[in-house]
Amino acid sequence: MRAFGFSFLLIFLIACKEEVQTYKISGYLYKDCNQPASGVQLLLKANPERSFSSVEILGSEIVHADGRFDIFYELKENIRGTAELQVVNSSGFKTVYTDLAVNRDHALTLFVENTSGVTLTRGGRNLNSSDTLFYGITETNIERRFIGPPKGILDSLEIGLPNRNGGAIWRILYFGVGTSDFNRSKEALNIADSSFQHIAIKLEGCFELDTFNIFVN
Repeated sequence: MRAFGFSFLLIFLIACKEEVQTYKISGYLYKDCNQPASGVQLLLKANPERSFSSVEILGSEIVHADGRFDIFYELKENIRGTAELQVVNSSGFKTVYTDLAVNRDHALTLFVENTSGVTLTRGGRNLNSSDTLFYGITETNIERRFIGPPKGILDSLEIGLPNRNGGAIWRILYFGVGTSDFNRSKEALNIADSSFQHIAIKLEGCFELDTFNIFVN
């Protein structure tokens, strides 16, 4: 009877043993919107949270000539947390993806410099040669002005964005004719449900070129 009990306990412990699983992070890494990040070292770092008490390097890879990478790592199946993908460069480390759930496979397309090309056009009423059109974009340092701009293409710019693996990021373009009108538009950003001279712009980084129209009433 004692032997039977010991055998049952042993079988129970083996059945409850946490299994180690192998996971894969794969995809492509580009330096910018076109050039593969060939030869760059990519690190997978676990964040110090949940199952991880400190930063832990789970795996690494040297990016292939075509930009492809495959990082394999092992974890016990009950481990939970998030990780970051970081590029090693001459100045240290640069994070190219955050909040990556561990304990699952991922397929990613990433950019060391992820930028969204944007063309702004102007429509609406005619402006006098002395009128000044101001605009800005939230969560950037972009604020610009144009004196007496005609209708048509107003500006072209590139906006740096975090990687979202094809997902879009939303920003607000705010504008005004004259300093007072522009400041009202900027102040309205802090007012719930206000959209005074605001345009929601959807930015998709290197995946898309975007055009938005500023319509002046």
